[in-house]
Amino acid sequence: MTFMYIQDLAWNMARDYVYEECEVVKPEDLGLDRRCGKLYMNLAEGVIAVHKDNRKSLDYYGGFEYIDDSCIEYLGDYVFYLSEHDRVAEALEFYVIAKDEEVENES
Repeated sequence: MTFMYIQDLAWNMARDYVYEECEVVKPEDLGLDRRCGKLYMNLAEGVIAVHKDNRKSLDYYGGFEYIDDSCIEYLGDYVFYLSEHDRVAEALEFYVIAKDEEVENES
């Protein structure tokens, strides 16, 4: 087994996780500035993900530059922000509250 094989496997698994286990959300759905770009979310696991090319936009416009490194995972082409940090937890909570209000308004 080579390092390149392990790296390729990990990158593919990260991509598959994002595409199969995460929901594409607009930044506004998380209470963030629309300039943050395309985001992915796994609410059950408390994860917000972004393609590495969009990270600077999320950091700057979403205030994610203040998130501790211990709550950020870099894997393949994606950066994963974990809800152990308040900023991530607040964004996910915003999503839940907004969806609950949306359901109530439809009733």
